[in-house]
Amino acid sequence: MIIKQALKLATAELSAHGLKLPRLEAEILLSWVLKKPREFLLAHAERQLTPKQISNFKFPAALRACQPLTLPATKNSMAWIFLSIRMF
Repeated sequence: MIIKQALKLATAELSAHGLKLPRLEAEILLSWVLKKPREFLLAHAERQLTPKQISNFKFPAALRACQPLTLPATKNSMAWIFLSIRMF
């Protein structure tokens, strides 16, 4: 599977679960797995992913689709969420 295909599949899955920015979420997750900036994904869309990279990408994408984060809506405040996923 190439980067472009992985992003397309993850975007569809995240969109089906009602996330508002599924493409962005997919790009952030894949860039985290590859340890590369999001720009790398666009510049190397035809790059083949290893089986380990595919496996490491599918788990966080599925987890994110099933457990969307919600922020409390409060006037004049900002909420920051730091999500740390450890892969073994």
